[in-house]
Amino acid sequence: MHKKAPLLANLVVLIALGVIAGVSSRAPVPGHHTAAHMSAGPMMRLRPGPAPMVRVRARRRPPAVVVQPRDVTIAAGRLVGFTAAASGRPVPRTQWQHSANGGRTWTNIPGAHRAAYTFTAKPSENGSEYRAVFTNGLGRAATKAARLTIGRMRSPGSGGTTSPNGGGNGSSGSTTTSPPQIIVQPADQNVQNGDPATFITGAIGVITSTQWQVSTDAGADWANVPNANATTYAIIATSGENGYEYRAVLSNSAGSGTTRAATLTVAGPPGNVAPQVTTQPANQTVADGDYATFHAAASGSPTPATQWQVSSNGGQTWSVIVGAYSTSYTFAPTMAQNGYEYRAVFTNLAGTATSSAATIVVASQSYNWAGYVATGQAFNTVTGSWIVPAVSCPAGATSYSSQWIGIDGDGSSTVEQDGTESDCNDGAPSYGAWYEMYGDSAVNDGYEVPLPDPVAPGDAMTASVSLAGSTWTLAISDTTRNWTESIPIASPSPAPQQVSAEWIAERPEVDGSLATLSDFGNAAFTSATAANGLASGPISDFSYQPVQMVGSTVLANPGPLTAGGSAFGVAWNAGS
Repeated sequence: MHKKAPLLANLVVLIALGVIAGVSSRAPVPGHHTAAHMSAGPMMRLRPGPAPMVRVRARRRPPAVVVQPRDVTIAAGRLVGFTAAASGRPVPRTQWQHSANGGRTWTNIPGAHRAAYTFTAKPSENGSEYRAVFTNGLGRAATKAARLTIGRMRSPGSGGTTSPNGGGNGSSGSTTTSPPQIIVQPADQNVQNGDPATFITGAIGVITSTQWQVSTDAGADWANVPNANATTYAIIATSGENGYEYRAVLSNSAGSGTTRAATLTVAGPPGNVAPQVTTQPANQTVADGDYATFHAAASGSPTPATQWQVSSNGGQTWSVIVGAYSTSYTFAPTMAQNGYEYRAVFTNLAGTATSSAATIVVASQSYNWAGYVATGQAFNTVTGSWIVPAVSCPAGATSYSSQWIGIDGDGSSTVEQDGTESDCNDGAPSYGAWYEMYGDSAVNDGYEVPLPDPVAPGDAMTASVSLAGSTWTLAISDTTRNWTESIPIASPSPAPQQVSAEWIAERPEVDGSLATLSDFGNAAFTSATAANGLASGPISDFSYQPVQMVGSTVLANPGPLTAGGSAFGVAWNAGS
């Protein structure tokens, strides 16, 4: 879309700048070369120029599972949740299924169409399996099966906890002539603090009752464990139970048999330790319809439970996300959730810890822009500041990047803009400033106009584009090097539409093709404001949209708005 003006046209532009200097204000810079002293050679470089945003058409793809559900062990009567997610476009439909026969057959669960499936656990569901099936018009994908194990809650002071229904008592219609003969002895258990420990026994003969017992004094005394009446007994071990012994008494009308004592060894820190966040969630930028994953972690004893929360008002209030109990939370955000914040709350018997908040940025996609675009107004002013980013240039590489502010370009064919560029020319970094009335043939045939002023990485830039009456003013200053250019330009005919204001890091076009994007690291924009005839303010005061740059992969990502909606960063990710 952008075409480079020939050498003669460039020389005319530079000579014209000497005339324009009468309306510019810049202090002399030691060693600075004026336009008359510049070599014509560098002006032949195919310096790219900015262009209107090129939007991405969404690619269709079948579902692919990205988050598998995990096995859960929980007490009856407690809320249990399974979570799964899949990528795909259109966004896949979710259907949770249940199997009561080890996965031989599966039944759809009515109404279970969300990424998280939650319900109250019942004893009858012990051993059940659950999975999610994702479908769209291009295919189907099913997760692995996750198993549910049900136990009983430990009674206070009982020394025991849950007992999955892993075996039981029976009776026979015939006369019982001998007590149960134990053939399966419980094994010693060596586990970490907070992990499950399971004791199993078995016998031949009629068993009319089973009772597990615990000893806290090396077998000198034994106490019945309340409600522990199955041949399998499971607990969540704590360091306070280290050295406890467990045995089972199996009985019938002819007598009873007692198993050996099995010792529980619990490794890990003694006592209860309050949670401490060890991994904070990070901000995420995703395209509308794609999945985002936040991850957080915490230490503590017992192992803390996790609960994710969401805030839609900048952290003023927080709501619990039902079913979000894993250290990772995956979901497919919509444009309406742009700017929402997410955090994890970790809880155990010793206390609670809350992670920092991470922000989701839900962006539209473009092949050449990354940053923020405000729309829906007749914009007459846009301002912004940024630090010129330093580029990393591989040997022999040629690549380009621009940082600028402007009006129009999203939904219109003109762009009124000024900014800087950070390029690589045959492996050597190159920096410069420019302005452009893209689409206006009266201003350098609509091409970029390079400015003769010096620019270096780390320089603090401030720029504005404004319209007063029928005159556009494109102003840019390097406050580090103490120069300012202010260029008045008569509005072209037809007049620009003024439909958008933008703050952008760009991959320009060179000879009709999008260039390789220079590795600029991070471009930080501040003091980003706009105005129309009725109001003025930061980006967040207008209808706005983040924009993500893509090629064969994501090339550059905008971060969340900060500083009252007037600042953000753009992070480089790849060149093409």
